[in-house]
Amino acid sequence: MPTAASTPDIPPARAIPHLPTGPGDEPVFANPWEARAFALVVHLYQQGHFTWPEWVEWLVAEIKAAGDTVDGSAYYLLWLAAVEKLVAGKHLCAGRELAGRKAVLEAAQGGPVHRHA
Repeated sequence: MPTAASTPDIPPARAIPHLPTGPGDEPVFANPWEARAFALVVHLYQQGHFTWPEWVEWLVAEIKAAGDTVDGSAYYLLWLAAVEKLVAGKHLCAGRELAGRKAVLEAAQGGPVHRHA
């Protein structure tokens, strides 16, 4: 894992496909959970769990799977779906643990609580 001195910087907004940006090319978030989702990916990246190009591949695949229906309101839902698949694909978290953490986060955000087997 990288040390604090070698922690990679966040790539510029132009290196993040379809990222909603505002003035100065800074990421914009409509809701606090979107900023937390963004920060989660950045944290995992900075911890060395994946490269930025690797993350972009997962995100682009999720965006492509959504088709032409993607608009700004769905962007961070796709972001979350991509990071969930990446975490599972790299075995960074057991499937049951990931499902449990997701349910806790959804409940904390006022979202639906799903029962996981």
